[in-house]
Amino acid sequence: MSSEAFAILNAYGFPGNVREMINIIEYAFVLCSGGDILPEHLPRLMSADTLCPLKQARQSPYPQDVIGRQQLLDALISTQGNKAEAARMLGISRVSLYKRLGKYDIKTNKSVSGTD
Repeated sequence: MSSEAFAILNAYGFPGNVREMINIIEYAFVLCSGGDILPEHLPRLMSADTLCPLKQARQSPYPQDVIGRQQLLDALISTQGNKAEAARMLGISRVSLYKRLGKYDIKTNKSVSGTD
């Protein structure tokens, strides 16, 4: 793992706790194809400009009014389709998550691959 990717992981608040961290590391491992995990292998939710400097676990990296299609997909991918965890990660209620899924016509099943 590169030092940059490690720094991003270390600075992220992990609102979904250990389970979310494991999902993100597995996600990055699949993308890195056997090499070092680099920042570009991490979900966009973890980019340097969205990190909370105080590691406030329940705080969303997105203002609630600008959560878009890609942020929803990234959250669903990093939580392996778990909508409750994705909502927590985004800092919104499950009801809001379902409304946004409908708004962006995102259909989910148990395995979320990022393409729908």
